[in-house]
Amino acid sequence: YHLSDNVCLNTGLRYSYEEKKFASMLQNNFIPGPLVKQEDNWSDVSSKVGVDYFFSDDVMIYLTASSGFKSGAFNFTGGPAVDPEYIDAYELGAKTTLLDGRVKLNTSAFYYDYTDLQVENFDRDLGVSIIENAAEATISGLELSFDGLITEDFRLGIDLAWLDATFDSFTAFKNGGPEDV
Repeated sequence: YHLSDNVCLNTGLRYSYEEKKFASMLQNNFIPGPLVKQEDNWSDVSSKVGVDYFFSDDVMIYLTASSGFKSGAFNFTGGPAVDPEYIDAYELGAKTTLLDGRVKLNTSAFYYDYTDLQVENFDRDLGVSIIENAAEATISGLELSFDGLITEDFRLGIDLAWLDATFDSFTAFKNGGPEDV
């Protein structure tokens, strides 16, 4: 929605519903066992709101906040389903076209806050990789993208990124029970 000639509001709302069914006859160390059937469903409402400010046709800055959802999952070894993963994401950036369209320079800074991040972990006791929830994680970073037409026959593109990814808490299953790592 255009609030003015220079300001645009972007919004969105998404409802997600996922239903999964799973059957396995594998147990520890991939030894056949009884048939295990599982079924579960997950739902979520995700949102986005953003503001774009146009200094000109060639220079725009933006700010967005959004949420996301990834449904739960099952492991081959049975057991309870893994919880859904959630993210709150924030981004501030600029998109520019310079020198009569010969140069595009885009920048952004972002922060992602995950809850119940799904990760794959190798369980030595079971001898298999399992999916589990890592509790909480954050990722922040900066990105810079340059695309320039240096001559009529030579285009140069450079993309740089810096990331800081951290598990804020992570409980892994080791030795038959949960342990903080």
